[in-house]
Amino acid sequence: MNLEDLEPSLNNFHFQLSSILDMKCSIRYNNKTFRLPCSKETTTMDLTREIFQKFHISDEEIDQFEIQLILNDDKKSALDMDLAIEDILSIHFENEETPILLFELTKKDE
Repeated sequence: MNLEDLEPSLNNFHFQLSSILDMKCSIRYNNKTFRLPCSKETTTMDLTREIFQKFHISDEEIDQFEIQLILNDDKKSALDMDLAIEDILSIHFENEETPILLFELTKKDE
């Protein structure tokens, strides 16, 4: 089935795309910063896996890494890997407009 099957007389179609990824997150790793689209349902694990793909790091190495939230005063807050963006916002930015979140991914000390 194609669109002409639905309405043969119409020849001008308009489509509107909308993204469910309504936020941006920045992640620093290895002296580089990446800006990734995310939503409130995105987890820190999802973001970590994105960076792993960019650097060709195996998912099996995930336990060797930690992710931290960089706060406004450059303080860092360690995060669990399964924490959702929505949870981070409610904990750290309860009364603020939705910020661009800045994370740092680092390899744990051996």
